[in-house]
Amino acid sequence: MTSITATVTPGTTPPSVTLVTDWTGVTTFERIQDGVSTPVRGTAVWADSEWTLLDFECPQETPVTYRYAGVTSALVEMPDVGVWLIPPGRPEFAAQLNMAEYPEWLRPIQESVTDIPGRPNSVVVQTARRGSRRGSLKVWARNLDLFATLDACLEVTGPKLLSSPVRHHPLEQRGLWVTVGDVGETFPGVQGVPIWLLTLPLTRVDRPEVVAIEAGHRIMDEVGTWLEATGLLGDP
Repeated sequence: MTSITATVTPGTTPPSVTLVTDWTGVTTFERIQDGVSTPVRGTAVWADSEWTLLDFECPQETPVTYRYAGVTSALVEMPDVGVWLIPPGRPEFAAQLNMAEYPEWLRPIQESVTDIPGRPNSVVVQTARRGSRRGSLKVWARNLDLFATLDACLEVTGPKLLSSPVRHHPLEQRGLWVTVGDVGETFPGVQGVPIWLLTLPLTRVDRPEVVAIEAGHRIMDEVGTWLEATGLLGDP
């Protein structure tokens, strides 16, 4: 009989749920949250007569089950593991964020304003609905490794998952899909104390259905390249 197990692994980078099944056919893992089914991204690996897949997009502090080939796993829940920025399809580039300041969300709307001579008030025409929420998130990078890891994460273009626990309630829903605009960097540290304050402009977007995966490099390749370019990686 087909079986499926779901094991929470909060210590991985990023935190994930390990899914294992002995079903030999080809089908899709699904995450069930509040009765809603979402396909789990990633490539299942066949080894030792089992399929194994890691779910890096599981929401925090939210009970979920998994379904595969008509069989449902036991209920599992990812604990509070902090705030993570996770590129879908490239989870190895994920970065844990050290919060400095939450965004103040803006709900923009397109409008046309016309001033007509002789009329005391302007004529305003607005679109039917407001656009996506926008705001700037500020985070600390308190050493070179953290800065390089976050820098590599931001180099992966496209939507990213902003995963957070309940205590970071201004980030909403424990799983917010965003794009990151022009990143601001300041260096409030003193000589010999590398500290960066980064400003991440966010725009809320829908969960991407198709993810383009760039091949040919790993997170340590990016970190090493950045350190070498800055002259901080030299001969011992």
